Amino acid sequence: GIDTSYKVLRVSPNNIKPFYNADVVEGCQPLTVHFTNYSSGATHSTWDFGDGTVGYDFDATHTYTKAGDYYVKMYADNGCAYDSTKSLTKITVYPLPDVKISDPDTIDCIGKFISFKPIPTNLKSYLWDFGDNSPPTATLQPAHSFNEGRFRVRVMGESSKGCINYDSVYVRIFSPPVTQFSVDTAVGCQPFNVKFTNTTTNATNYFWTFGDGGSVIGDSLNLQYLYLKEGAYKAKLFSSNLGCRDSVEKTITVLPKPTSTFITNPASSCSFPVIVQTKNQSKNALFYEWFFDGINQSTTFNSPVVKYLSQGSYPITLIAISEKGCRDTSSNTFNVIPPKADFEAKSPIVCQNSFFSLLNKSTNADTYYWDFGDNKGEKITELPVYRYKNTGFYTIKLKVTKDGTCVDSITKNNYIEVSKLPLAAFDYDIDYDVPEVAQVIFLNKSMLGTKFYWEFDDVDTTSQVNPVYPYNKLNAFHVQLVAQNDVGCTDTVTKKIVFDLIKTLYVPTALTPGMGSRLTGVFLPKGKGLKNYTLQIFDQFGSVIWESSKLRNGIPAEAWDGTDLNGNPLPPDVYVWKVNAEFEDGTFWKGQKLGDSNTTKPIGTVTLIR
Repeated sequence: GIDTSYKVLRVSPNNIKPFYNADVVEGCQPLTVHFTNYSSGATHSTWDFGDGTVGYDFDATHTYTKAGDYYVKMYADNGCAYDSTKSLTKITVYPLPDVKISDPDTIDCIGKFISFKPIPTNLKSYLWDFGDNSPPTATLQPAHSFNEGRFRVRVMGESSKGCINYDSVYVRIFSPPVTQFSVDTAVGCQPFNVKFTNTTTNATNYFWTFGDGGSVIGDSLNLQYLYLKEGAYKAKLFSSNLGCRDSVEKTITVLPKPTSTFITNPASSCSFPVIVQTKNQSKNALFYEWFFDGINQSTTFNSPVVKYLSQGSYPITLIAISEKGCRDTSSNTFNVIPPKADFEAKSPIVCQNSFFSLLNKSTNADTYYWDFGDNKGEKITELPVYRYKNTGFYTIKLKVTKDGTCVDSITKNNYIEVSKLPLAAFDYDIDYDVPEVAQVIFLNKSMLGTKFYWEFDDVDTTSQVNPVYPYNKLNAFHVQLVAQNDVGCTDTVTKKIVFDLIKTLYVPTALTPGMGSRLTGVFLPKGKGLKNYTLQIFDQFGSVIWESSKLRNGIPAEAWDGTDLNGNPLPPDVYVWKVNAEFEDGTFWKGQKLGDSNTTKPIGTVTLIR
């Protein structure tokens, strides 16, 4: 059989003409552009929007988010042919103005105008909306007053290209405090203590100034303040609440206080009856009130006269009153007291020819006459210091006077006993036979002493009666003896002890290590009074095999035991010694006699025997 099928073939022209149109080619960011494709012979399109992005719709829509110049190109094809626009379409996107309100969010008070300023100030136009239903304004830098509340203030800025941007801040408005205070009284006398009562409403913080340089910071509602000087002062209270402030002031008047003062003639009396004349020396006063305690009298005279009939202390009070009623008070005591003689000794027993003092316990006196009972006459002084040359018992009399008229006296019979001084004395003997030291034996020859105190050249002390003291250096020393009797009187004697210098040096001739006695088993020169010393031992070749310079209290302190410098035993032999020595008195040892001759040399021989 036969069958037949048919298909329609579309043959596209091999000729494409790309063409499109943009609805807008300039505007403010973000800018949306619609591209309409009018190409002929094309079935597909590819768009390059010039900002790094592409599109594949036949008709394209693209939004530019950033300001700048962009060049658009379209590519058209139909599967057989391909072509692109010959020229680029320029799209210009203008930036939005960077408009800001210069001040941040604000807190302020009702009734105050708040100024606003845009940044920058060179845009084409501005429009302000204050968020309180008031009409907008195109003023560049407006000032606006708000009611209480929170408001969003918004500014719209337009650039020269017609681009618009916005910024906003918030404004919080509070009602201000109402500052009020009262005082208990606004006029008073110095020193003037004023009580302030704070009646302010709608406030949380307070600051007081008082007009004299004083101030108080805090939230106290009530306080007291003391004005010390006269004058008119402006007391002011400042209050605040979240930045809203208010203040009020009142005048405080401090009246001058009079000065109350007076003297009496006489100032005091040691006899009675006595007539006293007061002298009023008050200032800034017109009225006076006198009170004389003890005799129950009072008066308003300026300078009254009063009479005292008996001994005693009488208080006087004067109140001075100013024209405005300010007061000042002064007081004094008028004494009608005769003198009273009295004294006391620290101890009734004193030492012969030693100074002692008496405690003057007299009262209301100005002159003092002392008689110490030794026929030396009176001594005029307030605080006496005296000494008796002879022993015995003495009667002391004290006479005192006041103002040259009032007199009193006291006598204390056999009041002071003068004790005889002990006599300090001692002798001494020196024992040079004690090894390495000189021992001094002291013999106490004091008289009338019961206790003794020895001091040996400011170093050692003892309370022994007859001490024995060793000195390890042969030199001159001072010794002091204090003798004390049973009532504490002392006598002192000091003596200088001079030692004879013992200087000697003997060098032995042999040693027997490990044999014989301890003294012959080593080679040790014997001497005293040495200051410097060197001993050397030589062998037959002239080499030093041992040496020492050690001294203890002027005596050679190190012995040779027959060994060399390394401690090795040496063979029996005859060895040569040599000594250089200087004594404490600066002289030098000349040496030791050689045999039976009178010749001395600081060199010799020693035999080592084993």
